[in-house]
Amino acid sequence: TLFRSLLRDLASLQDFSKDSIRRMLTQFEMKSKLFLADLQSMEEKLDKNEKYYFDLNIVLEHIQSDALSMLYYFACPQANCHRKVVEIEPSKWRCTNCYKETRDPNITYKLMVLMSDITGRLWANTFDKIGETILGVPASELRDLRESHKKEDEFEYMRIIKNALMKEYSVKIFMRYETFKGKGEWKYGIVKINALNYKNEAKDILEYLSYYQQQGKKEESR
Repeated sequence: TLFRSLLRDLASLQDFSKDSIRRMLTQFEMKSKLFLADLQSMEEKLDKNEKYYFDLNIVLEHIQSDALSMLYYFACPQANCHRKVVEIEPSKWRCTNCYKETRDPNITYKLMVLMSDITGRLWANTFDKIGETILGVPASELRDLRESHKKEDEFEYMRIIKNALMKEYSVKIFMRYETFKGKGEWKYGIVKINALNYKNEAKDILEYLSYYQQQGKKEESR
C-alpha cells in the first residue's frame, strides 16, 4: 500500500512529466494491491451482476461482537452444504438448505470485521477457517467459552477477541452487489487471509522503485 504514495510523490519531481507519471500509475494499479478507498470509488462503475476479487493489505480494526452479534452459527455437516441449521427439537436440527436433519451440527464462524488502511475503513464478512485464522481457536471452543457463564471463561472469551485486533494482514476479498427488501448495496467478504509478510512487501517496494528509476532515465533520454 506504500507503493502508490511513493509514486505520487514523484509527480513533484522535474525529472518526470505528468504523462509519464500517469502511465506509470496506470501500470502500477494493474499489478498492485488496492486501497479500501479504491474499492468504494469503483462501486458506481462496476457491473452489479458480476462478482469481483481484489488483493489488499489491511489492519483488522474491530470484530462486531456485541450481545446481538453471534460470532458463529450452527451449520449443516453435509459435504458441499454447510448452510445454517435450525433447532426443531432439543438436540436436533434441520438444514435450511438441504433439509436434512442432524444431531451433530458443525459450529462455524461468521464474523463481521472492520478493515482499515490509510485511506479509510470497510466492513466485510468472513466465515469458517478464515475466522479461525483471525481468532486463533476453533468456533466450537469460542462457543463453549461464551456459553459457560463462568467469569474466567468470559474473560478468556474477551481476551481472544481483543488479541485478534489491530493486526496487519494481506487479504483477498470479494465484492458483490446484493439486494434485500428492495434496497441494494455492495457487500464485501474475505476469502483468503495471511499475516502481512514485511520481507516480501519490502522486496516489492524495491522492485517498483527500481522500475520507476529506469522509467525516469528513459524520460531524460527523450
